[in-house]
Amino acid sequence: MNIYQNNAFRVLGLLTNVATKDIVARAEEIKAKKSVDVHEVYEYDFPWLGPLDRSEENISSAVQRLEDPVRRIKQELSWFWVQSQDDKDALAWLTRNRPKSAVDIWLKAGGISLSDLNQKDFNPPVTMESLTALHNLFVLLQAVLLRNELIAGKGNDMITLLDNTEQAEKDWAIALKIFNFLHDNPKYWELVQKRISGLQDRRLQNLSLDEIKESSLNNALSAHFYLITRALEKRDIGMLDKHIEILENADMSEDLYKSGLNQVLNSRIAHMNSLNEEFNRERKAIDEKGDSALYKSLFYKYRDSGKPLIEDCKIIDRKGMTDFVLSQEKFAKSFHQLSWKLNKTGDSIGALEILGEAYKNLKSEALRLECQNDASSILKDAIQQYGSEVTRRVNNSAGKGSVEDFLGVKIQYLEKVNSIFAVGQTFMTDQLQGALRDLVAAELKIISLEVKDKYQANELAENILQEAVDWASAAKKDEFKKELETIKLDWSKKNQAAPQKKTENSFGHKVGWAFVVLVIIAAVVGIRNMTMTQPPHRPTVMIVPTTAVVPPVVPPSQTQTANQNPEPQKPSRPVQIKVAEQNSEVLQNTANAAAVMATLPELPPDSALTYNSELVQQVAAIKTEIKAHKTKIKLMEEELTLRTRETEVRQSSIDRLDNKIGTNPDSPEYNFWVGEHNELVHDQNQSIEISKELYKKYQDEFKAHQEMINSFNEKFAR
Repeated sequence: MNIYQNNAFRVLGLLTNVATKDIVARAEEIKAKKSVDVHEVYEYDFPWLGPLDRSEENISSAVQRLEDPVRRIKQELSWFWVQSQDDKDALAWLTRNRPKSAVDIWLKAGGISLSDLNQKDFNPPVTMESLTALHNLFVLLQAVLLRNELIAGKGNDMITLLDNTEQAEKDWAIALKIFNFLHDNPKYWELVQKRISGLQDRRLQNLSLDEIKESSLNNALSAHFYLITRALEKRDIGMLDKHIEILENADMSEDLYKSGLNQVLNSRIAHMNSLNEEFNRERKAIDEKGDSALYKSLFYKYRDSGKPLIEDCKIIDRKGMTDFVLSQEKFAKSFHQLSWKLNKTGDSIGALEILGEAYKNLKSEALRLECQNDASSILKDAIQQYGSEVTRRVNNSAGKGSVEDFLGVKIQYLEKVNSIFAVGQTFMTDQLQGALRDLVAAELKIISLEVKDKYQANELAENILQEAVDWASAAKKDEFKKELETIKLDWSKKNQAAPQKKTENSFGHKVGWAFVVLVIIAAVVGIRNMTMTQPPHRPTVMIVPTTAVVPPVVPPSQTQTANQNPEPQKPSRPVQIKVAEQNSEVLQNTANAAAVMATLPELPPDSALTYNSELVQQVAAIKTEIKAHKTKIKLMEEELTLRTRETEVRQSSIDRLDNKIGTNPDSPEYNFWVGEHNELVHDQNQSIEISKELYKKYQDEFKAHQEMINSFNEKFAR
């Protein structure tokens, strides 16, 4: 509220030296004239200050403020005093809309000049008349400056009081300089005490002078807080910056400054506390399911709801001293708890994203350190978990995998590592980054050894070891280099021993076959001799050597014999759909959704009045529901994108096997390739069907989203 424009004395058209009976009489007079549609104009209305509200409600409010002696004193502190003839003369100029002439009189009565106001040291003479003149000069400056700010840009004439100043900021600073002089001067408070005594009201016996001083200071600063509140509603950053800077440079206690900013942010503090309660209530309902998608949807919903409030606080509370900071920290701690819930589902990247949001909104160093320690644990666990997944896939391949297959697995591992490094960047100190890089290097070393043992792929294993060296931190790099050289030397020795062993085996193999041939020849000769010497009815006994070669097993699907050189089994083909084009359509639809959301009407200004409005609360609730639904669509889009990538990777494996089957029909691994190919095709077909169904659901949800927005516009746009 504008304490000057709506001062109780101005509403009733009176000066501060009137008796209580005159106040009541003036109120009855105004009400009586209004009842016959007569709008009286009084001498001390000062129309240049702005519109005057003389509604019945405001007249009654003014009377109540002046009948209460404590509230009356506070009203007198923000209005003109009449102590001398100079004061009467100056007020006469004000009644004629000549405030500049009034300034000249009060400057002279105060014993100062315009140049004195611009000096750093401000020491005017201290007399009853000069203190009264300075009080009136301060009230006039504040009232006119506030009036100028409120009508700026509306085509009204600006009132200039101190023509030696070029900017309004200087005028505001001069007004506060005058006030600080009065506030720190005991003689001024003697004048105030004299006014209190002059009311002769017993209700003032227990009134503390400190209470009056605090009220005076509040009055002096209220104009700035009032303008800051208006500027925040209108997003006038220039006005915000100006008045916050004026207050920061003013000589006032931190408690008073905090109290004023709390008043500005009062509705936002209440809103943030309400969001936190709703968030925890919804999270507890999700805990029973432990669904990572629901956790992430909840996070996005409340992060987006709280972001405008937090941004407003950053603009206003630049020192982090208001009660909003406490509400913001409660909100951040709720996100912190959610991050651990999500991490338990295996979604480390999502947990880090939420933890990063919590960390960003915390002011307490202890809580920020706790977040940083938790992030460090999640990062380390995730890197080890990803590495374990790779080695498990290597070991579980049971001889079916290939070097090419493993290359894809390794690439996926490093992609995950890079992703988690990117998401965890908020927490990346040099020490933590070094520890994580060494952890990745250690995992790559383990993977390289597994690959060497599983695939006998020396070159690939050495390349992975080299990657481990590249990942290692500067402190550990030499250590990994030495390990690389040791392992490479060991492998080199084993490779040199392998040909000799192969030669020995080859020689033994030849000797074995020679022996088999000799046995067979001997058997044939023996059979011939026995046929010649034995009777025809005697059975023939043939000794088969145990080293005889067994013919290869023909797959059941091949009914031909091994001697017929059967045609290779042709693998079945997957049903193809245009996955990439479909995903492109998904992305376009999501962009359309964002464009439609941008057309939603803005909420009314954030103030106590609008937040008490049932209609605005209803609008806010529906907009929150629409935003949550948009988040749900976004999650479906992400799942579609992920499935598209999986389909592309699987299709690449199928194509590679196609090539092997087509170019190597006589390979001993042919049957294995066919089986592996058909298994992949089966998985691909299933994945494609799931993608089709998911895409259909996505289209239905998108259509429902558009209907929600259309319904909202029809209901509230007007």
